[in-house]
Amino acid sequence: MTFHSGGESTIIYLQVIPTRFSLLSTSTYEYKMSEIEKQPLIENQPEPTLSDLRSRWQEARANLQAAAKDLFTARREYERAWSQTTRGRITIAAFCVFIIVVFLLPMGGLLVLGLMDDDINEEYLPRRVPLEAHIMSKCPDARDCLHDLVLPAMVNVSNLVDFKLSYIGKTSEDDGVACLHGPSECLGNSIELCAAHLYPNPKVYLGFTMCMSRNYFEIPSEDLAKDCALEHGMDFGKLNHCLSVDDGEYSRELLKKSVQRSAEKGVTKSCTIRVDDKNWCIRDGGKWTDCENGSEVKDLVEEIYDLRWKHSSAYQDGVHGRSITPHADRGTTFSGSLEALKLLLLRNDFYRTFKTHNMAPSAITPEETQIPSGDSTVLALRKTLTSENEALAARFRALFSLKYLACQEPRTENTIPAIDAIAAGFASPSALLKHELAYCLGQSRHDAAVPYLQKVLSDREEDPMCRHEAAEAIGALGDKGSLKLLIERRDDESEETVVKETCDIAVGRIEWEHSDAGKLEKLKQSDFASIDPAPPLAIAAKQPSIAELEQTLLDAKLSLFDRYRAMFALRDLCSPPDLPTAVPAINALARGFTDSSALFRHEIAFVFGQLSHPASIPALTGALSDLKESSMVRHEAAEALGSLGDEEGVEETLKKFLNDADQVVRDSIIVALDMAEFEKNGEMEYATVPVAA
Repeated sequence: MTFHSGGESTIIYLQVIPTRFSLLSTSTYEYKMSEIEKQPLIENQPEPTLSDLRSRWQEARANLQAAAKDLFTARREYERAWSQTTRGRITIAAFCVFIIVVFLLPMGGLLVLGLMDDDINEEYLPRRVPLEAHIMSKCPDARDCLHDLVLPAMVNVSNLVDFKLSYIGKTSEDDGVACLHGPSECLGNSIELCAAHLYPNPKVYLGFTMCMSRNYFEIPSEDLAKDCALEHGMDFGKLNHCLSVDDGEYSRELLKKSVQRSAEKGVTKSCTIRVDDKNWCIRDGGKWTDCENGSEVKDLVEEIYDLRWKHSSAYQDGVHGRSITPHADRGTTFSGSLEALKLLLLRNDFYRTFKTHNMAPSAITPEETQIPSGDSTVLALRKTLTSENEALAARFRALFSLKYLACQEPRTENTIPAIDAIAAGFASPSALLKHELAYCLGQSRHDAAVPYLQKVLSDREEDPMCRHEAAEAIGALGDKGSLKLLIERRDDESEETVVKETCDIAVGRIEWEHSDAGKLEKLKQSDFASIDPAPPLAIAAKQPSIAELEQTLLDAKLSLFDRYRAMFALRDLCSPPDLPTAVPAINALARGFTDSSALFRHEIAFVFGQLSHPASIPALTGALSDLKESSMVRHEAAEALGSLGDEEGVEETLKKFLNDADQVVRDSIIVALDMAEFEKNGEMEYATVPVAA
């Protein structure tokens, strides 16, 4: 650096010396000092002002930026020149080779292993394991066998087995078939065989058969067959045609061939499980017998994985003279052909998959919920809930079954797995289903559900109906740790109105629940087990009349939290339904459909669904029929009508909206009609697991 001083101006010349990585030649930059810098440094010099210092700083920053620009320009020129030299080209080529060897080749190799099935000798590829269940449609042992063993096992191994259902009976001399439980069982067998013939995917027809078996004593009821067909997305008309075509000859032939197959295998007991063309286990007289390798789901799954591997000729004969065992150490060095390498990878994948499905819940962290946990029931329900190939009605039944398991008191080993299984459904594109998932998590009374709900509420890309339900569920759980998030969403002016309003109610509920005043309030014992968005009004010396409650309900100047309290107080005056206050209270609630808040109107419809009182049908029908009404209100009205499905005219009303322009409403109609069928059939529970009435 050289410095020259004199006269009126002072100039500094910065001489930048080139380095190996920066400049090729000297770059000279002229810098002019500011007026402050020119002043002599004397003791009595006045202190510079803040404005002067700021001006000096800005000027220096501008000079620095200009110098940096020159520096990077010079460096770029140097690197361009260097890349044209022999040494530069060799260095760049070596770097590219390094990237290819370290990153691209391993990825390409894995891709080749996954896609080169055509280049692998067929004999080296494992074949599917034959798995067969021999049953009678009206046999309780068949029901238990399918429910406790076959269906849960198929959740794990459906892609590894060649599954078949065969039926047990006797062929007669006149070319007919006799069944142990009479002609009704033969007809039931034929219905289930037609389902398997028309819908050959085991995931579909096995579910249909399981549905029939749950109510085996009703077989061959047409209503039962229709209900099961609806649940599993089958066309009942096609089933009926299969049974009746050629005066029933076609279905009788299906039954005859199935019975003959069981006879040829020497099977006489329902239910007999055969694996790899050998008897594996028998369920008879309410207990398991002749089960040499066990009768648990894990036993059957492990057997199939072992057989899947052993079916390859590579296991039996070795590849290029080397024997491979299914339990070989993963770290063993393996040399051989591409076929052998892929086969080893396949083997490891089989056992890794099996172990994943059988890990203990304690081995799974909350962040790893993609690894299913729980017993066979939870796994089967989770599979149904998360499958986009399942009928929506079937997924809802699985959801409410998981809700029952998640809400059991005292808590069981299935509580957390059931909550995780419910949360796994948030990957679905169905807004209706995700909205219901959030509701069920809110009813779990378990803080394990909170992170899932917080994530849904925080996702601005998620459907507002789902986010609103997540906020309401957090409020139902009374989670104080979520107050910050709820208040942020409530106070955000850009937030969806329905989400803002729900967060406001949730904040009110949490603050009430944890307040001293809230803890001192005495509430009337409700007939409903649900955790409501707001508690009913406290018991007072003079209880408010229906007119007074209605006034509070409809007063838009009050907070939604207080209005909700009046709403649930009116609801409790309607139960039991023969109370003299029931109809007047329902009429008061119905007037809530005139409110400006879609959230408020939606909650009125939900309450009517809880009550299932015929007096609410006109109001619900009006809400559903109003095409200008919000979809969240119409969908709730549809499901509420579904709970009244045994009432005259309700089913016909619902069917009018099967092709509604709104997807959420269409989906709700499907679920509502399924609920209506249950109501008409006198079922006690919509869920698919036994729930105490």
